[in-house]
Amino acid sequence: MKKSHKPTDRAFLLLTAIIVLVIITMMSLWAIDISVTALVLGTAEQPLFLTNGFWKTNPTQLYHSGLWLITICMISLAVICIYLTIIVFRKKIQEEKHE
Repeated sequence: MKKSHKPTDRAFLLLTAIIVLVIITMMSLWAIDISVTALVLGTAEQPLFLTNGFWKTNPTQLYHSGLWLITICMISLAVICIYLTIIVFRKKIQEEKHE
């Protein structure tokens, strides 16, 4: 037997997904910010590397990783918005039919 989700469970899952996607987007923007700074300050003779004390990162790779993460997050947020819009319009249509 298939378990059905309550509307509050679905809303909680969607809200959690939105919050996580916004946090990942902000982290990606920060990654782009520090990588562009490193790219601008570095020279061809002495390139800068980003580090957190454990590993070094190439600023160009971090920049492109940030771009990919933002793209994925924005597409995911758009899909969630479309899903919520479809649910709202379905409810409105059902309410109009019952009147």
